[in-house]
Amino acid sequence: MGVSSSATPEGLSLDKQHYIKGHNLKDDVRYVTTWHYAGMTNDFIVFCNLIYLGVISQRIPILPPFAPAGIHVGAAAAIDFSEIFDLPALSKAIQWPILEWSDVKRAKYNESVVMGDSILPGVERDKLGCWSTWAMVDGSHRAAHSVMPQLLALDIVYTSVPRSTKLTNTDDPHVTFSGLASILMPQGRVHALDGTETLSTMSFEDRMEGNVLEPDDQLACFDLLYFVSAKAEWEWSQGVSPVWSLIGTHARFTPRIEGLADQYLRSLFHLGKGATIPKFVAVHIRRTDFKDSCPKDLTLDECLAPLSAYERRVAQVKSIIKVRPGEPMVEVIVASDEREASWWEAVGALGWKHIDHIVEETVEKYPGIIDAAILSRGAGFVGTAQSTMSLVADKRVKDWGNGPARNVRWGWPGADES
Repeated sequence: MGVSSSATPEGLSLDKQHYIKGHNLKDDVRYVTTWHYAGMTNDFIVFCNLIYLGVISQRIPILPPFAPAGIHVGAAAAIDFSEIFDLPALSKAIQWPILEWSDVKRAKYNESVVMGDSILPGVERDKLGCWSTWAMVDGSHRAAHSVMPQLLALDIVYTSVPRSTKLTNTDDPHVTFSGLASILMPQGRVHALDGTETLSTMSFEDRMEGNVLEPDDQLACFDLLYFVSAKAEWEWSQGVSPVWSLIGTHARFTPRIEGLADQYLRSLFHLGKGATIPKFVAVHIRRTDFKDSCPKDLTLDECLAPLSAYERRVAQVKSIIKVRPGEPMVEVIVASDEREASWWEAVGALGWKHIDHIVEETVEKYPGIIDAAILSRGAGFVGTAQSTMSLVADKRVKDWGNGPARNVRWGWPGADES
């Protein structure tokens, strides 16, 4: 399968109507899709996993939009992947066609969505059988819930994947790419559906509960592709991740997003158009939602890493960055979900600049996405351990700019001192 150069995305018929089946999918082509999972960066990981699974199973991946989340996109909107990342360039780099749901079915993409009123007039509901990776490990045998089927006017019946797809025999939720690819092949599909390994079927729609609807063969779909690995648990956080190396590193931001990041950086440094943006260490400090993960017997100050830990890591990274004679000193730019004004005052006291979407009037212009684009521009990076946003920013700085990176550990007093 090559990369299409025509205006119509490869893998689609020319008749784009309301429906999926029989209208917009080619009879001789197989597809695979999934839904979102818990935040923009986690969604990015899921979508890269989907593309990788599509390649190894010889299917065209269909990417859902990023789920509505104001902190990321500035409004409750479902944003197409191609609004943020250069999809044609990614497809060309990996030599594999990639589609989006906006190519396949009409819905409220890239606009504010109220989930109770999310279906466009004239769009009919389609029934679709999907696989569930989560039902196999969930104690209640239920699939992972997503708002995407509602947005896309899909009534889903889920069937659990077989236990043979699991990475280990433990309670760890990871399944393997090879295991999932196998059930997308004719013989593996028959084995998975023969009743000896399949755990359950279920639907979140009352009108579909009790219906027998096998996972679709032409348009294979999964409830969750976050916990998927080739060989080891949490491969994205390890030095060698096949999905990052083959897919993720080629997902560059669109010129529009890069332009917004440029605009923001020039404002932050008080630079005119065309002036060179100085080198900086990008710092991502995740705090707000990590507070819930702290042990009950520790105060937040004992659990979350102090600014001094980040200051030490920044100094380490700065010492590696090479500065030519005459270049300005390396700056520091901080992105964080912290809301306490006193904490930000302490950041400013270090001489560090920070991303403030209220001041820059970018609250309605993809705030989390702009943060990610700015972090990727760092000549070096310091992040927060266990944060996927830090994880992906770390990889981008290393791969795209050959910059040094460090992560600050947290969870107990002095966690980052060892």
